Amino acid sequence: MSLTGKLQKWVDAGLISSDQQTRIIQHEKGFSGDRWKHGIIFAGLFSILLGISLIVAANWQEISWQLKLVTHFAINIALACLVWTWRDNPEKMKHREVALFFLWGLTLTLIALMGQVFQMGGQAMDAVRVWFWLTAPMILLFAQSPFIARLWAIAFVVYLPWDIFTHIENWTQNEDLRLAIAMETVIGLPLATWLLGSWPRFASSRPAIGRALRNVGLLCALAVGSAAGFVYYAASLENYHVFVPGIYAVAIIGLRFLLQSFKHWDADERGAIDLLCLAGLFICAPLIAPADSALLAMIHFVSFWLLAGTIWQQNGHDHMVSVAIAVITLRLFAGFVELFGNMMMSGFGFIIGGLVLIGLVYGARAINKRLKGAGA
Repeated sequence: MSLTGKLQKWVDAGLISSDQQTRIIQHEKGFSGDRWKHGIIFAGLFSILLGISLIVAANWQEISWQLKLVTHFAINIALACLVWTWRDNPEKMKHREVALFFLWGLTLTLIALMGQVFQMGGQAMDAVRVWFWLTAPMILLFAQSPFIARLWAIAFVVYLPWDIFTHIENWTQNEDLRLAIAMETVIGLPLATWLLGSWPRFASSRPAIGRALRNVGLLCALAVGSAAGFVYYAASLENYHVFVPGIYAVAIIGLRFLLQSFKHWDADERGAIDLLCLAGLFICAPLIAPADSALLAMIHFVSFWLLAGTIWQQNGHDHMVSVAIAVITLRLFAGFVELFGNMMMSGFGFIIGGLVLIGLVYGARAINKRLKGAGA
């Protein structure tokens, strides 16, 4: 629904006045106009920089390595000085964020240039590793825009597991140890990311980074909790002891109750903790009871999103409830086509699935009413 339509419903319901509706619409139009203007300016600057880069690339062999390094260092130092000079100037916030963004990216190209000039012979991911950890403090200290904060948070949850898994492959051949480290990463990383973003001192001093870490942590938990069901499609699983995922499942349950015992969480934060721990349990489930079954894969996925939708519904996140319903519907469609094959059996499958979902809704309502009645 558009903003105008939603505001009109609020006016009709007596929640706001017509004058308030008009002022809100005017404010949003002005904000949208500024966003459009700055977006076009940013695109123009990016086009200019891209053109300069192409010109330099076309004449790269003609430029001495001394000039390359001196020029690159000069650009990076100039950007760093601008970021530092504008660090506490609200009027220059957008300029600082642009300078910070380019300094972040150009630091990687500087590392690559030094590797090329001095023939260091490392792998590309070695340069990425140095760049990421070298620039992380800079981003955490100075980034205040949602764009850079989200970009860094996504890079963090994508790069870190990849780096860990790469080292696991080269470090040990023990399947239990590999599985333990992998599970610790995919379960612990979303939770650690969210907890860092929720740390009161960090969230208050770096609100954009804190918000981005919380959102990306939850998104990562949803992704890994959903993807864990693909284990059921494995024709043959690696040899490992079931006690490894079992220990992690017990630890997750204990951690959930420990975190919920803290009094400072609000309702949304408690719901996020439940969702993060729920994702961890659903990661463990296919490994505790391994089986090659498309039906179990579908049940795993649908159950996870049903429980996630229940958490969102209890906290009044209607938009996320709608997302959960849409995801469940798509998975049911794919699952029943996969399971039942021909149209006749698929028809029966859809009917059964619909009845199960309706039954779950009415059952949940009945349990909720009974619990409320018992608590009254």
